[in-house]
Amino acid sequence: MPGQHKGKRDIKLNINTHYIHTTMKKLFYLLAALPLLFFASCHDDDDLPDVNVSIDYSGAKTVEGVAYVVQGDTLSIDSVYVTPVNPNQRAIIGSVTYYLDQRLLGYAPVQPFSVGIPTGFLPVGNHMLRLEMSVFQEDRTPAAYYIGMPFAIVSDSTAIPDSTQATVNTYKDIARTSE
Repeated sequence: MPGQHKGKRDIKLNINTHYIHTTMKKLFYLLAALPLLFFASCHDDDDLPDVNVSIDYSGAKTVEGVAYVVQGDTLSIDSVYVTPVNPNQRAIIGSVTYYLDQRLLGYAPVQPFSVGIPTGFLPVGNHMLRLEMSVFQEDRTPAAYYIGMPFAIVSDSTAIPDSTQATVNTYKDIARTSE
């Protein structure tokens, strides 16, 4: 009878050994795959698209880099486009999401990515139109870029500062990958 008791203990020991072996095997595979995940998640900052973003707009007068809009008029974003720093590497925008004072305003999935912003509901003062866009460039990693365009709502056209410069309704900035 002592031999039967020993056999039951051997079976229990074999089950525990199998469980430990299986767990250790999974842990080994996980640790072996960890360096692959690390290298897959890293990217080179020099590999991001190198572009300048331009916003063509109407319905505003630009003075010293700020677009002034009379309250009640519509600020129209006519087009958003990118210009590659290296002209040999073509670049495009995938889609544009608009935020007005950190609130979602709208989404434009196709070129020219235009949107109209009625200003009757906005208070007089300074505002920020932020554009979030996906940018693709040849031989570069796709990236999400952000650009902010400041504008001011004024009560009437007499409140717009005088400017001796010709009005240019294109806002240009360097796209950034983070805020």
